[in-house]
Amino acid sequence: MKRSDPESKDFGQKLKRLRNRVGLSSETVSNVIGVSPSTYREWENGRAITGLPYKRLAQVLQVTISQLFDEEDLRSRRVQDAIEQVELAVKKLRLAL
Repeated sequence: MKRSDPESKDFGQKLKRLRNRVGLSSETVSNVIGVSPSTYREWENGRAITGLPYKRLAQVLQVTISQLFDEEDLRSRRVQDAIEQVELAVKKLRLAL
């Protein structure tokens, strides 16, 4: 297994943020993508990933593959989600009036 490098560390932190955002445990993600829990935890801690099924990981974390690698895309999605939540709250308020 490869050692940690700055890019792997950043990617590992991103994996953890995405996993927490969707409310999954590291064990759940590891089981769904077919790796051991310790392997997945090592990825989150910055261990370089080899042979990773990126498509499956993106599916589990509910992002596209490009969002998995592009923080800006992820921010845009979060902003869009927040806007949709506000719009829904406004609709509910209007119905209540």
